[in-house]
Amino acid sequence: MIGFCILALNIGQLQNFDASQSSELLKSLTTGLGVALLTTMVGLVANILLGLQLTRLDRYADRLVADCQRHGLQMKAPPREAAAP
Repeated sequence: MIGFCILALNIGQLQNFDASQSSELLKSLTTGLGVALLTTMVGLVANILLGLQLTRLDRYADRLVADCQRHGLQMKAPPREAAAP
């Protein structure tokens, strides 16, 4: 998104088009697209890394809940006292 904004700003600054501005326009175009590609790749890598961490955290939480349930089932409940009449 950032790269495309840079590209749009550079194109918007053109007053009128002539051949001498085409090389400058192409340079700004490739710069803007390069920034867009870089930010996309960083976002994808960050998404993958965070997804892996979230999966690990979810598995740990599931294991913790299962262990708590297993421990609770293994505990003996204290005997109930008879209710006074």
